[in-house]
Amino acid sequence: MNISQTGRSMIEMLGVLAIVGVLSVAGIVGYSKAMTKYKLNKLAEEYALFFQELQPYIKELCLANVTGVQTDIGVYLNQWNVIPNNWSFTLRGDGVGMIRDSFGRRLAPFTRNKKYLAFDYYMQSSKNDMASKEDELLCQKIWIDILKPHADKLYRVYMSEGSYALRSYGTSYCNKESKPCISERTISEIIQTCSSCKEGTCVLAVDFTW
Repeated sequence: MNISQTGRSMIEMLGVLAIVGVLSVAGIVGYSKAMTKYKLNKLAEEYALFFQELQPYIKELCLANVTGVQTDIGVYLNQWNVIPNNWSFTLRGDGVGMIRDSFGRRLAPFTRNKKYLAFDYYMQSSKNDMASKEDELLCQKIWIDILKPHADKLYRVYMSEGSYALRSYGTSYCNKESKPCISERTISEIIQTCSSCKEGTCVLAVDFTW
């Protein structure tokens, strides 16, 4: 006697569940990567706009540094509405302005003397943290999308800590012997320097000039 079996065996059901599980995980991973890429692109756009808005003030801020020593300029950038709206600014008790981008990373702006306006980008949220993969990717995007195309406006870029500093110079200051050009840095060199920060406080230092 033949009996028609319309149900599914336990093994078949487990197989279906396994496939659904794999697809779900893949979907979550794909969504996470897409969101990370979106956030990094958005933040890179914010930095590009910030540096663009800053350009008309560089000479004025540098010349205002009558002492010739490192001078904080965060207060002025806040007063002139140069800082993006979704970034934060707080004034410390010692009068130093604290800027944090939309990722919560600290950006310290100052004039070094009458010639250079500098920014220190702190790659961790605090000195006890390690640089995350997002920090490394953002470092790469800043290098590739902002620093290299604007090498003619820069004096110097380097990583203050880490095993691979990649000290590089702007178009008017570089040479092939001892001062590598920002515009000629390769993708592999940029990836290497942005991933060299494993512990301690790493800072991507950028010096503009006028």
